[in-house]
Amino acid sequence: MKVAVIGLGAMGMGIAKSSLRGGLDTVGCDVSEAKRATFSKAGGGIALTPAEAAIDADCFAIVVVN
Repeated sequence: MKVAVIGLGAMGMGIAKSSLRGGLDTVGCDVSEAKRATFSKAGGGIALTPAEAAIDADCFAIVVVN
C-alpha cells in the first residue's frame, strides 16, 4: 500500500513517520524544503507537488492549515 501525506508539519510529519514505522510505502509533500529533507532522512519518499504524491497512492492524508 502506498500512502501520500500532503503537509509535513507537526501533525503531518507524525502521520507520515507512523506510516513508515508501520511498513507502508510513504511519500510526503510539503512546501518547505527543510520538512521534505527531514522526512527523506527518516526514510520516506518525497514529492514536490500534491499531484506527484498522488501517483499510484492508495491512501491520502491531507494535513494543511488552509
